[in-house]
Amino acid sequence: YLGMQFVYYFVAEWFFGRTIGKRIIGIRVCRLDGSRVGFRGALVRNLLRALDATFVLAIVGAAFMMITPARRRLGDIAAGTMVEDVSPPDSGEAKRPRDAA
Repeated sequence: YLGMQFVYYFVAEWFFGRTIGKRIIGIRVCRLDGSRVGFRGALVRNLLRALDATFVLAIVGAAFMMITPARRRLGDIAAGTMVEDVSPPDSGEAKRPRDAA
């Protein structure tokens, strides 16, 4: 199971910059300059995801996310990547439900 999970995250972030869940919520993984994450970045980022799952390192990782300006986790810092919001800007107008016909 863990191997399949690693492959999913690695391939999705390497090829598309995001997983299905990241696409739904409007975020993507990229390098610090905004370019595609690439093979090395996706590999390092996702290898360190396993460390984030351990209790002690999860606490350290959460602390890093709270103190770094871009809220980067350890995998992002090591890989030189970040998670970027790419959702469309909110127009500020309330959306009306469709009229029932």
